[in-house]
Amino acid sequence: MARHTRQRFRWPSDDLFGDIDVEVGWNPRRRTRMGISFDQDGTLHVEVPPGVALSEVRQVLQDHRRWVLRNVHQTESRDAGFPSQYVDGAILLHRGRPLCLRTDATDEVRREGESLLAPLHDTKRRVWHWYAREAAHVLAERLSAICPDLPWVRRVPVWRHSYMRAQWGSCSASGRLSLNTHLVKLADDLIDYVLVHELCHLKHLDHGPGFHALMQRSLPDWKERRRRLNERKALLAEPPPEATALA
Repeated sequence: MARHTRQRFRWPSDDLFGDIDVEVGWNPRRRTRMGISFDQDGTLHVEVPPGVALSEVRQVLQDHRRWVLRNVHQTESRDAGFPSQYVDGAILLHRGRPLCLRTDATDEVRREGESLLAPLHDTKRRVWHWYAREAAHVLAERLSAICPDLPWVRRVPVWRHSYMRAQWGSCSASGRLSLNTHLVKLADDLIDYVLVHELCHLKHLDHGPGFHALMQRSLPDWKERRRRLNERKALLAEPPPEATALA
């Protein structure tokens, strides 16, 4: 019986898909079809019947280029929390759900179903501006929904949002909230956790027993939400686009 042989290599960064690891296996059990898959570290695995040349493998991968790139970006986004490049097929987050970035000749950023359409040029900066507009709407919506349920909050406090690298939010001694624009990428229940946390600081500026007791009464599962939020800390580390000021 023919042996199952493998070859692992990396195509040049300017060729086909970029700087990704590829492992091709010649499997005698395969007769006609080619199998393509990704493992957890982002390596692209290809299984082909014996005798198939690498040039044929490259051609099939070229024919499925969009699918391959989409999976590469999904792996990157899962590990880092954000795409390494804002290119066609990159996976973005919006209210906890993935959006596939599609770049074309459009003049504006807009959502269409599960895709986010954006201009080909200056893409990252324009997408960040879109996130900022979304954050203004989403955070206002969530604050309006939450505040009436918290007895010590008489009205929605003065607040602002901006991109911040070190924290999701803060509350000043005067009761003004500063919120991170990146919050709009999180699921609503995690957004709500951050908002309730900061609103509790209207009553307790520190993180003492009174603060934690108020959090427990207001949001009984707050510790689980905090754990999930901590898993998203990588979002804060995303480098800003040029000419976008961070707080």
